[in-house]
Amino acid sequence: MGRIEGVLLVPEALTHLIGASNYTWVYFWNNEKRIVARNLGAFEKSLPLFIRTHKTVLVNPAYIVKVCPPGGSKKPGSIILKNGTELPVSRRRWAVLAEQFSNLANSADSSLVI
Repeated sequence: MGRIEGVLLVPEALTHLIGASNYTWVYFWNNEKRIVARNLGAFEKSLPLFIRTHKTVLVNPAYIVKVCPPGGSKKPGSIILKNGTELPVSRRRWAVLAEQFSNLANSADSSLVI
């Protein structure tokens, strides 16, 4: 298991984090992953630029390439990262996150597809 201090040294290298109870899986741009004995909330406070898309998912917006809206009122949306990973966006967070995603898509240097 890794330490939280080492993981937070270079947040640009993190693609996403997935919470699992009191542990968090940390995924890096080179497809490496580590488990850290901290809950996802601790990372959310330490990484304010990351987006919480789901109860168990925290994403680095720099790695988002596509946003897929919900298929219906009872279905969740999803996002796709540069490495092809598809992550869920919860139904209840979709309205707030859709605005953030549209702001990302409107930035001059972004190639985000909505």
